[in-house]
Amino acid sequence: MRGDFFKKLHEEMKKNENIFFLMGDTGYNLVEPIFEEFPERTLNVGVAEQNLIGVAAGLCSLGYKPVCYGISNFMIHRCLEQIRNDLCIHDRPVTIVGTSTGLDNGALWATHYIVDDIACVKPFPNMHVYSPSSIESINKIFDEVINLPHPAYVRITKKSFNENKDINQINHFVVENKNSDILVISHGRMTGNSFDASKLSNKISVFAMDKIKPLDENIIKTLSINFKKIVVVEDNFNSGLFNSIAQLLVELHIHNVDVYSISPDESYGDNIGDTSYLDNIHGLTPEKINNFINKL
Repeated sequence: MRGDFFKKLHEEMKKNENIFFLMGDTGYNLVEPIFEEFPERTLNVGVAEQNLIGVAAGLCSLGYKPVCYGISNFMIHRCLEQIRNDLCIHDRPVTIVGTSTGLDNGALWATHYIVDDIACVKPFPNMHVYSPSSIESINKIFDEVINLPHPAYVRITKKSFNENKDINQINHFVVENKNSDILVISHGRMTGNSFDASKLSNKISVFAMDKIKPLDENIIKTLSINFKKIVVVEDNFNSGLFNSIAQLLVELHIHNVDVYSISPDESYGDNIGDTSYLDNIHGLTPEKINNFINKL
């Protein structure tokens, strides 16, 4: 998905002279064409992500639309104060693109993977949060955030999922089963796993909720009418999208739908391995998603 993002960024920088790209010494073999074509609108700040956010906030004052790129756990955990104070308080339209999200970097353990980023940035006023599920989704999201007058966080995974169809909305059905009363809502890499789970069962529909904040109240109302059970699958602690959906249902006094969470345990633990290994531990494989649903 990183390659798809940089392809889209390159195209947009050709059309929009206000886009300024900054990176934290990562993305090599992907960023070179952009740096070569736009040397005056690109900057590698080095391993100094906090400075990166501060510089991006300053560039907003000059009329630029900064796009900041780095590994998610460094861009979020290390920069949380700068994101809050420099971007959200002043409502600076900086887009943070974080890669290696969820359990992508599981082989490097919890210091390098990130399963709490959504919960970290979601409470900040003015912040918009996105988690593209597919190539098609990341194009839609980039079209939105590049014109957004607010800060945004876009978390992209290493793995690409191709829906092989045009999508009209960022939040959309990936699989719509008219005979099902069980809906899986997912985002990011987990939409691909949920899609594969749907192949093992005719009991579920799959909906990609790739725009996590602000959460679309009308979509949640409609889905709660059409489905009796909602299962939120995410490679983030359940303080992420699941928490937002459950809270909104309570606030709207909607009690006719049961909501469940499949997500990593709220513990960093001692497990180290690739995404397949960690997905299996946390119940996130297509087979275990399907088994969970069959027990409902």
